[in-house]
Amino acid sequence: MIKVVLLALGFMLMHAQPSLAGEGIIAQTARQAGISACLSTIAKLEQHFGNKRSYGSWSFWSNKQTNKQPFNVSMEISYKDGSTLVDFTVIPAADGTCSYAYTRTWYSPNDCIATAKHKFMNGAKHKGQINTRILAFTLGAAEFLLQPAGSGCLVQKKEVGFQFSKQKP
Repeated sequence: MIKVVLLALGFMLMHAQPSLAGEGIIAQTARQAGISACLSTIAKLEQHFGNKRSYGSWSFWSNKQTNKQPFNVSMEISYKDGSTLVDFTVIPAADGTCSYAYTRTWYSPNDCIATAKHKFMNGAKHKGQINTRILAFTLGAAEFLLQPAGSGCLVQKKEVGFQFSKQKP
């Protein structure tokens, strides 16, 4: 059975400290775990979500054939008025590319109808409901799911990047 390694770098609200090479803490963790094939994709996602923001993270990976297995990260990105949870997975594909999937989740104090009219949703197309309560929208390559949560709305932004980048040997 493949052991999954859990590295808890999180619970600390701190800026990720880059190494001398400019790598963020998540990319450093992946490199130290023996991952090289999709390291550039991991670094790009870390930069996209964590750039100049306070965040902590947990990373999950297989300790066997790491360059052929998914690498998963959960990030808490902290702001003055709350936090966002980002979960991303980078997957090496047999065709020599790296794909990724991410979800970004946050709470809106507005109800879901009002949230759907917020500026970040400009241009989004309503797709319908997943089942009975969760509203689905498309905006470019991203999907937005809005779920009622008390008097507010839980927002989840999802995106998948198929064959996003070439693997490095």
